[in-house]
Amino acid sequence: MKANIVKTLCALVLGLTAAATQAIPLADLYAGGEIVVGDKRFYNWVFEGDAPLQNQPPVSALAVDVTAVGTGVAGDWFGLAFDFGNELTTPFDDTDDSETGYWFSYAVEVLDPGKRIVGTSLELTGFTFPEFNFGFLEVTGHVDGLDLIFPDTEVYADPFFGDEVLSDMAAIGPTSALTMDTIAIISAWALDDPMQISTFEQRFEQQNVQVPVPGTL
Repeated sequence: MKANIVKTLCALVLGLTAAATQAIPLADLYAGGEIVVGDKRFYNWVFEGDAPLQNQPPVSALAVDVTAVGTGVAGDWFGLAFDFGNELTTPFDDTDDSETGYWFSYAVEVLDPGKRIVGTSLELTGFTFPEFNFGFLEVTGHVDGLDLIFPDTEVYADPFFGDEVLSDMAAIGPTSALTMDTIAIISAWALDDPMQISTFEQRFEQQNVQVPVPGTL
């Protein structure tokens, strides 16, 4: 009997580990789901608000995929990849302004007390905009509870001025838990082509744990 229980538990653990590398709909996370990758647990997902376009459906959380990324080493920290597909898009409109946005939050905690979070990064990995038009798109990340006026991390692209910052990082903590608020915004002014935010990543740098070297006699 004990052997069967152990086998069942091992199967469940393996199943959860495999699922952590697969895309999970944001709607499932809102419904109480969580993602565990390495020593990081991502949970308590909350839809905070949106700004849908007129005559356009709002962003469907069922169509937004969230995937665990990273190996936990410097330059490839554990984190999450967000894929909005075609959900955050301004349509063709050469006469009126178009603005849309989406805001959500989630909690992060470390499972290894010796590897506290000391930094966060944000990278805009997929977007579309036409050249020589007015408008901009941006994604911002704010660590809830920090006394900062501006976002901790901000990435953006401005097609008219040809200005873009596609990755950003900020030192925080060290802390064993935090809440991350993420906001994605597109502001388009009389564009002749659609603008879109499709994919971005948020990662969390952890402390380098020094393993004591035993003394020699």
